[in-house]
Amino acid sequence: MQLSIVHFSDIHFKEDNNWLDNKTSYLVESIRSETLTSDIIVLVITGDIAFSGRDKEYYYAMDFLIHIQNEFPNIKFALVPGNHDIDFDHSHNGIRDILVQNIIEKKSQNTIGNSVFEQCCDSQSNYIEFHDSVLGNEAIFFADENKLLFKTGHYSENEISIHIHCINSAWLSQKSENVGKLLFPIGMIQKSENKADFAVTIMHHPFNWFDESNAKELQKKLEGISDLILTGHEHHAEKFSKDNLDGDNTIYIQGAELQSTSDSEQSGFNLWG
Repeated sequence: MQLSIVHFSDIHFKEDNNWLDNKTSYLVESIRSETLTSDIIVLVITGDIAFSGRDKEYYYAMDFLIHIQNEFPNIKFALVPGNHDIDFDHSHNGIRDILVQNIIEKKSQNTIGNSVFEQCCDSQSNYIEFHDSVLGNEAIFFADENKLLFKTGHYSENEISIHIHCINSAWLSQKSENVGKLLFPIGMIQKSENKADFAVTIMHHPFNWFDESNAKELQKKLEGISDLILTGHEHHAEKFSKDNLDGDNTIYIQGAELQSTSDSEQSGFNLWG
C-alpha cells in the first residue's frame, strides 16, 4: 500500500490578484503524475493559507481546495494556521496584544487558563471557521479542551493508518514577529494510545522561532511521537533526517512558498511518499 503526503505552505490567498488561480491545473497535473500508484493521498497545509486572515480570503482558499478535491476525490486534508491567518484588524486585538505580550514576557504558557487561550486565538476566528468547513471533526480523535492549540487526526485507507498531529504555533504570533519568542504549552501534546503505521506533525513555525528552552522541550516531545515533521514560514524548502540516538529517527521537511506575494514565478510544494 502506498501513502503520499502532498505538502503546501504559505499560499497567502488575497481578496484579489491570486496568480495561483491560473496555475492550478498545472499544479494538479504535477501532483497526479507523482501519485499515480498511491492508495491514500493526504494534503497538508502548514499555515499562511490567507494573507491577512480575512474572511473573503478564505473564500478563494475554499474554491482552491474544492478544485483539488474534485480532481482527487479520495484525498484527505490536514491544516494548521500561520501568522498570516491572524486578522490583526480584529476588534478584540487590543486585549489580545496585552495578553500575548504578558505571556511572552513571563513565559506563562503552562499556567494560563482556557479563557486566555480562547482570547489569544480569537483573531484566528476566520481561519477556524474555514478549518471546520474543510474538516469538521470527523477525523479528530484527540484535541486540547478548546481544540485550538493541538489536535490529532486519524486517517486510514485499507491497510494504511496515519496520525497527523496539528500544532497551532501561531497562537502567540504578532504583527512584527521575532525569532526565538514563540511559546507552546508542552502538556497539551498527547500521544494517542491508538496505533498507526505512520505519524506526522504539522506546524507553521520551525523550532528556531520558539524560545530556546521551550523549543528544546517541544522538539523532544514532537520527535517522540512523529516520523515526519512538516513546517513552513521561512519560504524555502529543505529536507533532513535526525537521529537522536534514543531510537527516534525523524524526517524534517520545510515547505516552500506555494504562492509568493512578490514573484509569480516563485512557487513550490513538497511531496513525500
